[in-house]
Amino acid sequence: MRNAKLILAVSTLLILTAGFAAAANVALIVALPNGTTIERCINTEEGTDGYKIFQKSGIKSEWSYSAGLGHFLKSVAGYSGSESDGYWTFFIYDYASGTWKTSPVGSDGGSCWNRDFSSYSGHYCAQQGDMLGWVRTKWDMNTYSPEENPPQEDFSKVCGLSISGITAYVDGSKKSGINDGDKISVRPGSQVQIEVKGENSFDDLKVEDASATVILEGIEDGDNIEVESEKASIRAGSEKTFKVSFQVPLTAEEGSYDLKIGISGDGSNGWEYKDEALLKLDLKKNSHKLIITSFTLSSNQSCTSEFVNAFFRIANIGRNQEDAKISIVDGQNVLAVVENVRIPAEDGINSIYSGGTTLKLENLTAGVHTLNLLVTYSGANDSEDAILEVRQCQPVQANRENNTLSQENTKALGISAQQEATAGAISDGANAAYASPAGGLSMEDTIELLSIAALALLAIFLVVLIAYIIKKM
Repeated sequence: MRNAKLILAVSTLLILTAGFAAAANVALIVALPNGTTIERCINTEEGTDGYKIFQKSGIKSEWSYSAGLGHFLKSVAGYSGSESDGYWTFFIYDYASGTWKTSPVGSDGGSCWNRDFSSYSGHYCAQQGDMLGWVRTKWDMNTYSPEENPPQEDFSKVCGLSISGITAYVDGSKKSGINDGDKISVRPGSQVQIEVKGENSFDDLKVEDASATVILEGIEDGDNIEVESEKASIRAGSEKTFKVSFQVPLTAEEGSYDLKIGISGDGSNGWEYKDEALLKLDLKKNSHKLIITSFTLSSNQSCTSEFVNAFFRIANIGRNQEDAKISIVDGQNVLAVVENVRIPAEDGINSIYSGGTTLKLENLTAGVHTLNLLVTYSGANDSEDAILEVRQCQPVQANRENNTLSQENTKALGISAQQEATAGAISDGANAAYASPAGGLSMEDTIELLSIAALALLAIFLVVLIAYIIKKM
């Protein structure tokens, strides 16, 4: 069984790992021959080739294809390449030199390029922050260099919506200055709030319906927790903070989980802008830890002569099995004790103990009581309260001299005037039936006798019918 669990855990990890690919924002800049420039911020997976990035932009284009070499851009927005006008050329911005350079590899075809501008093997593969450019240009045959380059542009002006800051609060403890790839430490049941600061670095573009999303992968019995913030607009050149909160499941397994943080919004130009960060959430357990998740009563109001049922749920969020003692007390009065309760430290709901007991209230005085559920284990404890109102109720008289509930008793039991009248009528009817004269029959007796007579007649008819059939044979 242990090996089966291990195989399942490894398989799940491989599936999650295979399905995850980091996101990348890529700035696409296309200079048209008419002097205008098309700029798009493309949010895609890391490793996406240049041809697919261009296709995702929605810019009208035509391409040719050569086996082994990939796709080549033929025309954009109706502007075709030719010997007289020049051909569409693929550029990649080189941050090291601060200049545009013609790509030494194609937009697709082959394996991923090693990003060395002196290397001509493979094809372009996306990384966060890349800038790609296409220009229709002629070439200087003496220097074998393009006569035109894409316009100089700042990445943040093209991909203007970005995550500019992340702050996490875990059970009230603050951790600020979080960067992509950082870790956040939590415990089972931790309350987590993530503050995501979104920056709109556009000069004149408003980002509307912007929101932050947090996805905690595979932590809830293999399922994700996904939470989205409220939406807001971000004016050009300003920032907005978005808050997202969630609770770490009590039954989550100890380990490390991917925590995806994203921000997205619609630009006033009709385009969607996104940015993402990937953090790690490290979940650790204490050696010994029980917590009460619920403590309820079957009724929060009762009489001293009655019983009340108590229900409780206790979760083991530590690493070790616990033998616990459960007590319910009211000050110095011990109402119930349940001993030797074994709560395993297993995965999922098996680590939660659900139980109950009956409380006798005869030793409690009338009034409002705070009942305390106390769980003790391994030198530690946890407690939870429940409120109970105890009333001093009078016994109800049920003889013929007083066959209705007194006004005092009905008030003590919380019975309405309509219920009181109904109770009296039922009592009167019962006494009347009991006192029927011996020489007469009640309605119930009459109906019973008629039923017996009908059954007797039916039996006689069946006997006669059978005899007639036998005679005919």
